Amino acid sequence: MTRSALLFRLFPALALTAVLAACAPPEPRLVVPPADLTEAQSLELSGELQEAGRLYLAHAQRLRGEERIQFTLHGLELLLSERPEPEDLDLAETAYADLTRQPLPEPASTRAAVAGARLAIWSDDPWRALSLLPTDLEGRPAPLARQVLETRVLVLSLMDDWLGVVQTHITLERWQDDAQGIAANREVLWTRLLEQDRDRLARFEAEAPDRVTAGWLSLARVARGTAPRPAALETALEDWMLAFPNHPATGDFLPRLRREWAELGRYPDRIAVLLPMTGRLAAVSTAVYEGMLAAYYRLPVEDRPSLRLYDTGEQAEAAWTVYHQAVQDGATLVIGPLDRRAVELFATSDHLPVPMLALNQVDWDNPPERLFQFGLNPEDEARQVAEYAAMEGYLHALILAPRNELGERLGTSFTERFLELGGLVLSAQFYAPQATDYAPSITQGLGLNDSQGRHRQLQNIVRRNLEFEPRRRQDLDVVFMVGTPREARLLAPQLRFHRAGDLPVLSTSHAYSGHRDAQTDADLDGLTLAEIPWLLDAAIEETPTRATLAPDLSPGSRQLPRLVALGHDAMRLAPLLNHLHQRPGEGLEGMTGRLYLDEAGRVHRQLHWAVFRRGVLSPMVLTPPMAEAGPQASR
Repeated sequence: MTRSALLFRLFPALALTAVLAACAPPEPRLVVPPADLTEAQSLELSGELQEAGRLYLAHAQRLRGEERIQFTLHGLELLLSERPEPEDLDLAETAYADLTRQPLPEPASTRAAVAGARLAIWSDDPWRALSLLPTDLEGRPAPLARQVLETRVLVLSLMDDWLGVVQTHITLERWQDDAQGIAANREVLWTRLLEQDRDRLARFEAEAPDRVTAGWLSLARVARGTAPRPAALETALEDWMLAFPNHPATGDFLPRLRREWAELGRYPDRIAVLLPMTGRLAAVSTAVYEGMLAAYYRLPVEDRPSLRLYDTGEQAEAAWTVYHQAVQDGATLVIGPLDRRAVELFATSDHLPVPMLALNQVDWDNPPERLFQFGLNPEDEARQVAEYAAMEGYLHALILAPRNELGERLGTSFTERFLELGGLVLSAQFYAPQATDYAPSITQGLGLNDSQGRHRQLQNIVRRNLEFEPRRRQDLDVVFMVGTPREARLLAPQLRFHRAGDLPVLSTSHAYSGHRDAQTDADLDGLTLAEIPWLLDAAIEETPTRATLAPDLSPGSRQLPRLVALGHDAMRLAPLLNHLHQRPGEGLEGMTGRLYLDEAGRVHRQLHWAVFRRGVLSPMVLTPPMAEAGPQASR
């Protein structure tokens, strides 16, 4: 999330708090208020806060002593309640400098500190903002202490200090006046906690400065890692209560979790599965369906919904008819269709009588309300590669991609996200997929042709042969390589041959066959890629390993492990769709990655990172920036 977006997301609530909690300006001694003061009060009541703030500041200039201080503070609070125009920013700077020219008594001193911090925020200087906020709030009125802490939350969010945000929300609780304020603060705290996965929560818990903070982090880890079954939650909560007796969350927060888990584990009564079980996508559909059945039969018998498979055939239009037949048969959730063209039919419709979890994704701005889309979206992977490159500090990229639709889609997605993060694509080369020699694309992308041209030009000038070693362009620091396993095994050694062996090479999961073959994949050593955790043998709650599941799969499905994982995760998502849609900070640790939903109902996957070593794809341990980890990262 960009800094500007974060400000606009968080500041309205803080602005409202400032207006409601700030000390009101004193009643003027005049029997009839000046016209500008009357107008300022009217504007404030009508919600024109910044315009009112300007008038209050102008009025303050005609006053002295305590009245001048109070009207200046109130004017600043209103003017800085949202991003000011440049001229208003200058006005606020002048007023703040005048206000703080001499020491102020309390509570004016604290109000001035908050105003100065907000001025620094709008000036894109969060470090100055943090330095202005008092750390010792003892003796302050509770509304004013809340202003300080809420402003601190915003500043720490801008500084990517996720743990600091959590600790500040925990501190905020003791300054709340009533149960409603405590509940509202805990709701925000819980949303922020659930932005992190279990591993990061565990690391933060180990660093927690006190038992209350550690307890909240541990409880979030319970929520992140516990299967959506009440019995599983109860076992985890018993362990948590033993570890954190008398924790503030014990009172009214644990019952809330128990209620949520009771709902989370409840599947829709009747699930219809729409797949093209005949035709060109039959093998793909079989793998998806066998993955669904693997998840289905792991459920307790009493929790299993009715499951009915419908064959949609090869014609995309048939899915529409089959969907309505399933609805007529009593389906309360439909999983499918799989074909992208069929999903487009539903995405462009006005209304769906029964919720649908489509097994593909399309770009459509206004899909119907009950449509959820889940697929192995390659564009998501390309964006995550761009995020990884930016996280590693790479600034200048070369793209090598096949000259086809997939290559263009992934190249575009990488480029757009890399540019957003401050990177630059210096060259994009598209090779013929059916070729075996990619030297033309590689040498052009690395600038070797220019090096050879300069050599020829110099020889012509001196009229004699010169010793020469071509040099690649030195401003590149990363290669984004798109290709199938066959193409990747040819591209990687050719890059090394053409003097790019020192450049990091990143790719999507398309470069890996999904099957361990150290001899065949030896040429991929050093290649880093994003992959689904199931293929990396990651431990995933409520999920069988590949070895465990293999005997239950048909031979054809064993060759399509990512599609098996797609089906398995689709079944696990079925009871969670509405919950995850309403809580964008939460997700599901699945076979295909950490899954979360955006506002449009699209399921996004946060993949794991791995690198080839001695022909074997090995998981990597990363520590990404905390503020961007999770849902916002790869949207």
